[in-house]
Amino acid sequence: MRNDSGWHCTTIARNDRGRKRDLLARFDIPEYWIVDADARRIEVSVWRGGHYGDANIAAGDRLVSATIPELALDLAELFRDLD
Repeated sequence: MRNDSGWHCTTIARNDRGRKRDLLARFDIPEYWIVDADARRIEVSVWRGGHYGDANIAAGDRLVSATIPELALDLAELFRDLD
């Protein structure tokens, strides 16, 4: 799906937590996010010790990337137009 912001995303959560996670692991992607717009939250998984740990759920005011600290999102602003 492409939207006005230029972001491209596919949203099949089961696939994101399974096949896509395995694909990202093959390429040592250090961190990946699954955005759940309906729940207004983001699941963050970080690659450590040869595998992705349990997802951390970001649903508060601000999300800061564990691997790129300069990348921070204001979640209220991100989901603002969904209300």
